[in-house]
Amino acid sequence: MTDTGMTDSEALEKNLILRTLGGRDDRAYGQLVIMHQSRVRALLRRLCGNVDSADDLAQEVFVIAHQKLPSYKGQGRFGAWLCSIAYRQFLQSYRQQRRERDVQLDYQAWQAATLATTAPDDNAGQIDLERALLNLPSVESAAITLNMTLGYSHQEVAAVMQLPLGTVKSHIRRGLEKLKQQLSSPTEQGPATVHREQSA
Repeated sequence: MTDTGMTDSEALEKNLILRTLGGRDDRAYGQLVIMHQSRVRALLRRLCGNVDSADDLAQEVFVIAHQKLPSYKGQGRFGAWLCSIAYRQFLQSYRQQRRERDVQLDYQAWQAATLATTAPDDNAGQIDLERALLNLPSVESAAITLNMTLGYSHQEVAAVMQLPLGTVKSHIRRGLEKLKQQLSSPTEQGPATVHREQSA
């Protein structure tokens, strides 16, 4: 913890942002990418259901973030700001001019194809959870992934998805209820555990 109340990681992150803005320091920005790429890729891989497509999108996200970095005002976590760009890129790339229902069907098909090629020795509980998540609408899956998997608060998820806070909470609540129903099947012995929802 630094004298300003920030953690060492937050202080480093702030310093790297200032260095990037001050002199367009590409090495400093490269360090920011390293710090946050795993979360951005985790979100995009969950949404896309395809590793190659997700990684291509992730590269676009960091290029766009570099261009838009002057617009980041330090309000909220930098990682959440990056995820908001990632989520918008996902929507632009896969919705295009199609209706929301069509996007959700495509998303489920990508997720199903990913699960079909999963190695047999992968963790069974995680596979069951992923299989249950693919049955959710993409908006519920995205909200749960951001909140439960990546650890962002409800308020941060609302900012990332550009939705009202109450709407985000409703998506998470409905999604968790659906997951509970799917994972509590008599043929399944609770293979996956969903962590408790974070408060806003």
